[in-house]
Amino acid sequence: MQKDVLGGHMRKVLIINTVLFGYNGITRVITNYYENMPKENLDIHIVACNKKELEIPDDIKKQLSGAKIYELNYRKKELFKYVWQLNKIMRKNKYDVVHIHGNSNTMAIELVLAYINKINSRIVHCHSSSCNHKVMNKILYPVTCALKTKAFACSKSAGDFLFKGEDYIVLKNSISMKNFLFNEKERETYRKKLKLDENLVVGHIGLINKPKNQTFLVDIFNEIHKNIKRSKLMLVSGSEKVPDYLQQKINELGLEKNILFLSKRNDV
Repeated sequence: MQKDVLGGHMRKVLIINTVLFGYNGITRVITNYYENMPKENLDIHIVACNKKELEIPDDIKKQLSGAKIYELNYRKKELFKYVWQLNKIMRKNKYDVVHIHGNSNTMAIELVLAYINKINSRIVHCHSSSCNHKVMNKILYPVTCALKTKAFACSKSAGDFLFKGEDYIVLKNSISMKNFLFNEKERETYRKKLKLDENLVVGHIGLINKPKNQTFLVDIFNEIHKNIKRSKLMLVSGSEKVPDYLQQKINELGLEKNILFLSKRNDV
């Protein structure tokens, strides 16, 4: 094992993001923790399955300064290439720790590779209380249980969903408060830019999908709008297109002119 300048052991850590590395929740958790954690005795490598899918934004690369980033084939579309590439990285680098971030027990794929490559500390980190691959999630559950050495979850509901009766630690999605402090000048600038005037603005940040339940959010906003006509709902999301089920709900309630959809951005 490599030694650092202080004479202690340099620990090699592999962080794996099983979703695209961009403007989304899991990426933000990884970058926030990376920026603020002590790294003196750590050699940190990060896997992003973005190749041919999405260019990692420059501001995110800047946040990850000092880490070695591997861009692999997209896990969902080219699984066999991704597995081959990841196995090669693990075999070459002899990691002490692997920290896998995802939403389901398909993280067992990375766990199996980590086990084969004799990575002794294998952390699974769940970021959702539901998933799209329910059958596969159930099939792979025993593999996750058998091969993980530590379990993290962003909330109790996420931990109960993925780990069921197994022990886990809730590691909340911390943010840097200084980036979100109120600023009167910024408020005026953006209200003018977005033509919000003196409307009451209800904001939501997150990908548009069923687990995040924006249909319920629209129902809540509808009740607000009944009482406060000068109100707007602003959805900041990475979705290129509003899903039909959500657009139908908005149309049924007659809220088309009162809901704003903002694209991916780094100025939240």
